[in-house]
Amino acid sequence: GKQIFRARGKLNGETMTGDPVELHIVANAGESIEPINHLLLETLAGQTGGECHPIESLPFFSPRTIAGRRVHKLGLNHPPFYFLIFLFLAIEWFLRRRRGRV
Repeated sequence: GKQIFRARGKLNGETMTGDPVELHIVANAGESIEPINHLLLETLAGQTGGECHPIESLPFFSPRTIAGRRVHKLGLNHPPFYFLIFLFLAIEWFLRRRRGRV
């Protein structure tokens, strides 16, 4: 049958959603014509910082987490930015008043 998978997760309260992936399952497909190239998969995993696991270990698979990773967003909706905006407006008003342009 046809299955559609979509990855979802939350990071710092922000919900992230991946693109859907369609998987078509055919009953009794048998073995593939070409065997899986385990050496190629291990090489790709090693060069990209990933890991290659045999299919038999799938029920016990647990993805590793990256500790200490932080994401910082630069947003203008924080009190220090409000203060800077107010300060710049006050300086601009003071300079215009001093020069008689108010």
